[in-house]
Amino acid sequence: SIGKKNVYLDAVYTTIKTAKIVYDANGGTVSASADGGYPFMVGTDGRPVMDGDKPKNLNTHTIVRTADELTVVGLVNNSPIRLSTGEGFTAPAASGATLSGWNTEPDGSGTHYALGSYQDENSNLYYVDIAEPKTLYAEWKITVYFDKNSGNNSGADFSSTGWNGYTLIADGGVHDGQYSIETYVNAPLVEPQGTVVKEGLSFEFVSTEPDGGEESAFHFTKTKLTLSLVLYAHLANMVKVP
Repeated sequence: SIGKKNVYLDAVYTTIKTAKIVYDANGGTVSASADGGYPFMVGTDGRPVMDGDKPKNLNTHTIVRTADELTVVGLVNNSPIRLSTGEGFTAPAASGATLSGWNTEPDGSGTHYALGSYQDENSNLYYVDIAEPKTLYAEWKITVYFDKNSGNNSGADFSSTGWNGYTLIADGGVHDGQYSIETYVNAPLVEPQGTVVKEGLSFEFVSTEPDGGEESAFHFTKTKLTLSLVLYAHLANMVKVP
């Protein structure tokens, strides 16, 4: 037993490793009140302690915002995290884009995370890791439309094949009769196998200008998309070999 002797105990301090998550607006902007998500409580069963329909916020983090980036700091290593809902993130100017989630790559080719999510499709919780600070890029979804350019190609039509993955729009709206495909800002666009056909004419190229010359041709392998756009087909008279 200790008895009546004085016992002195030295305090031992251990540095708690902290992690961070960076949300990159990816060409967009971040408002002063943009949501950054938060770390949350986990019960003895390993599942989130809920506050209504959301995990209970621990409020142990700090959010730093700039015009194009939001950083969540002070996250305890290996703590569970609810991701940003995307509120307060605005799409790149004049892009016509909508925020569809977060991605580990700026062109949308990496791992996708749903807005405001805290677990994957198998109910595995998301955790932060000091060894791998995570940067998540805004997934700005845009739409590319292919137009027959009937004003210059009267009587032309889309080829009957080569449009897998594309949707033919038939809604009576401004894009009625066009093929469309959804993709992401900063992603290259895969050239469709489908073309526009008309007897006596050959398909040459597509352009963002319905009346543009060959110098305006859209280069699929070189162009990273920044906004929703319409690509118009350009045809030319077939060269007949005697």
